[in-house]
Amino acid sequence: MYYSKPLNFGSFQRHFLPFGIVGKNSRVVVAVSGGKDSITLLHLLKNWRNLYNIFIHAGHVNFHLRDQADNDQQLIENICRKWKIPLDITQAHPQKRRRNESIEMWARRIRYKALERIKNENECSWIFTAHHGNDQIETILMHLDQSCGIEGLRAIKVKRGCLVRPMLPFTKKSIQAYINNNKLHFAEDITNTDISIKRNFVRHEIVKPWEKAAPDIVNRFRIISEQAESALILEKKAFELLRKSSVKEENGLITIMVKNLNGLTPHLFSRFIKYLCIQNDSPWRRHIWKRLNDFIVNSKTGKYISLGGRWMLLKDRNKWLLGKPEAHKIDISLKENQSYDIFGRKFFFRQIPKSINKTDAWVEVIDKDRVKAGSLTLRTWQAGDEFQPLGMSGHKKVSDFLIDEKVDIFSKSKQLVLTAGEEIIWLCGQRLSDRVKISRHTSNYLELSFRPGIS
Repeated sequence: MYYSKPLNFGSFQRHFLPFGIVGKNSRVVVAVSGGKDSITLLHLLKNWRNLYNIFIHAGHVNFHLRDQADNDQQLIENICRKWKIPLDITQAHPQKRRRNESIEMWARRIRYKALERIKNENECSWIFTAHHGNDQIETILMHLDQSCGIEGLRAIKVKRGCLVRPMLPFTKKSIQAYINNNKLHFAEDITNTDISIKRNFVRHEIVKPWEKAAPDIVNRFRIISEQAESALILEKKAFELLRKSSVKEENGLITIMVKNLNGLTPHLFSRFIKYLCIQNDSPWRRHIWKRLNDFIVNSKTGKYISLGGRWMLLKDRNKWLLGKPEAHKIDISLKENQSYDIFGRKFFFRQIPKSINKTDAWVEVIDKDRVKAGSLTLRTWQAGDEFQPLGMSGHKKVSDFLIDEKVDIFSKSKQLVLTAGEEIIWLCGQRLSDRVKISRHTSNYLELSFRPGIS
């Protein structure tokens, strides 16, 4: 329930106790910026500490982004000293942020890294932050602006891993009332009024006027978020059934059969793809949805699209392939009559008395006398590799051969070559080299086998 009355220790306790997160002798890190929200949370926990004997450790990051940053730090130090709360200060340096990293993303990364360190050093179980009900509205509106889809309507969770947000049920107005009633000192961040910052614009130009016209707006957004969460749970159950009937998974590659998906619109199929990528919890932005929808409608066989997180979707003739092509590096010196388990297949080679009728692309017989003993190596193909395909007089680049054979990007990432010295004698599963073929003069035969084996 979201409280419209001013926040007090009793309402805070009634809301939070049922979660069972903090009990007697619990150890908690509290993120303290010095603003109204975090000072209110610290004060509430100070009172809780006295009642339940919990250990509280405050954490503050001085980002040195404002002239008053050191004054804010001093205020927090004075408050923690007065309330007898241990405080850890992290000094951050904006000039050291990563290239192409925004100030907001840098500050978020540094803040949570510092809080995690404080938690570990003090053997705490939880990290508390002072996000409140109005933050929910701002976050949802910013998600909507980015066309994030239904995931963007979900509320910030009270608990996620060790991160806890106990102030979410309460409004900004109730926090201000708590500050006034308890005569608490806090730091005023003047940048919070800068509406050139998107979140500040949403807060001051949209949410505040809206809240005046509709005082129950925080509760309304809570209801919308709960409905979105319910819809996503139902969608997930439907996709689980669809996955059983339409999807095959092997060695990290997901194969989606087209014939079972005729009832899905491009948008629903896009959402199914997102589900298969195990990205249910994170909203996708509008450009990802648009690119994926356009690709599903207009793509031709052999084309693929990157979805982020190394995921790629490939359009095949009667199916879709979804996976993460990876830069595999295999380089193994081989010994005769010894097997090697690679990519779900078992490779070995042996001498045989005579040639065999070849019916499998993964089994070849070569002229042993054309291969120097002890020189065989199995490795992944590399850019610039060339070989002489069986039946050709000249050499061809492996990359061009794979393109001509329409080998998909996932299979390419695992394509192996067998070499004798520096020369490729077999593009495994694809084509033998002409140089080691059997002729009427062959007297010694070597069988190369790469059969299904251990995954």
